[in-house]
Amino acid sequence: MDTVALLLEAKSMGRTKSGIVVEDRWRDNALSTSEKLFLIPAGDRCPKESRYLIRVWDPRAPAKLTRGGTMGRPGRYRNECFATVTEGQRWATQEKGEFIKGTSSALTTTIASLGVAFLESLRTRIDGSVTERHLAQVGQVIDGMVTAGARDITDPTFPDVVQRWLSKLPAQRHWQKNPRPASPSLRRKFLVIARSVMAYAQERRLVAYDPLVAVKVGRVEVKRRGVFTIADLGALVGDASRWSDKGKRQETHRALEAAGGNQLAAAKALGIAPSTMSYRLNSEAEADPWWMVAVLLTYTGVRLSEAISMTPRMVNLEAGTLLLPAAAAGNKMKRDRRIRLQPELHAILADLLGGKSISLDAPLVGEHMAAYSPTNLSNGFKDYCRRCGITPGARGPHALRHTFCALMTALGASPFLVMDMAGHTSAQVAKGYSASAEELVDQVSEWQRHEPPQFYLRRNTQTTAPREIRK
Repeated sequence: MDTVALLLEAKSMGRTKSGIVVEDRWRDNALSTSEKLFLIPAGDRCPKESRYLIRVWDPRAPAKLTRGGTMGRPGRYRNECFATVTEGQRWATQEKGEFIKGTSSALTTTIASLGVAFLESLRTRIDGSVTERHLAQVGQVIDGMVTAGARDITDPTFPDVVQRWLSKLPAQRHWQKNPRPASPSLRRKFLVIARSVMAYAQERRLVAYDPLVAVKVGRVEVKRRGVFTIADLGALVGDASRWSDKGKRQETHRALEAAGGNQLAAAKALGIAPSTMSYRLNSEAEADPWWMVAVLLTYTGVRLSEAISMTPRMVNLEAGTLLLPAAAAGNKMKRDRRIRLQPELHAILADLLGGKSISLDAPLVGEHMAAYSPTNLSNGFKDYCRRCGITPGARGPHALRHTFCALMTALGASPFLVMDMAGHTSAQVAKGYSASAEELVDQVSEWQRHEPPQFYLRRNTQTTAPREIRK
């Protein structure tokens, strides 16, 4: 039987009084009114063996609570997939007879099988918006519910099991023998993922309502993250912290001066080999790569991964903008993001690029940083803070992103402008990033007000033109 005949047979069987429903999973639902069979791309289809979804109504199944809080009608569908409608019709007729006799009931829907199907649907999304990290978190939530004893999502005790699992959830610190209880924010995050699995089940008509609708977690308080002061920002982006000779090279010159120009005596005083002494004296002062990282994070509020992926091609000096493409590493919005250059950042990039925009794909911060692990990046930034005379404490590079949002808010910027520049899509998340704004209000009280706001962090620094990036 050809595909068109199968479709016509399926349509004739569709939602009949017999309690049997047939759905062609290959057909485009938007074009279901047409008699022609519109096939989606072969790579996006389900297997041929499960093309037709057959639903059989079991009138003996007990009623369940609806979203509105009322009891729905008794009965539920049992679903199976087949390669042809004929096979499905044969199975459905037999099962319907067993339902009427009371010798069979609708199958349970286990969280394990539902989780596998949900993960597969995430992996096959056409827009590619799901990251491997999110897939791992979804798998972690599903495994956690299964381990806690949550099996059938239609079981009345299923919400209670999930509630107990969330209440006993430990902090995600696998290296600790006795980890602390999870924070309310982590519990809420896991509950959101679990409800997304239930939403998938509702779309597939496996349940009539979200069984986790009554599951609650503790209130998540918006915490004020540690931000950098204006003085700290001035030290991070100032020219005094720009050059590497502030460290070992400067120390070497002081030791040589104290030794009266005797390199052997100076090397002995420093505890280094004479060859190392000669190398330091003959080496050229180079810009600290972390200085440019601090500049980009401070003036744009981008994520660290986005700053590492920035290239001169993204900078438009004539328009005064920086275009972060959708495909840029770390861009969670998955769409182009245009950031207006602060005047001080514009001057820095103009010196770096020779005063004009160039089409070059070399990273602005150095190619080696892309290979660093998150721990190495955090430690490297904190070492740079110490070289600048700042005690970082728990403030890593992400603290500059919080500082940017808080500083823009303190200067009176529109919350929507801050969200757009930082790449946030949730107002609640943006509120958390700007929670420390009042700590900076007094520090910027003397700044001139502009729209959009401008930062004045390099007024007391001397500009030293760096070596240009050539084509």
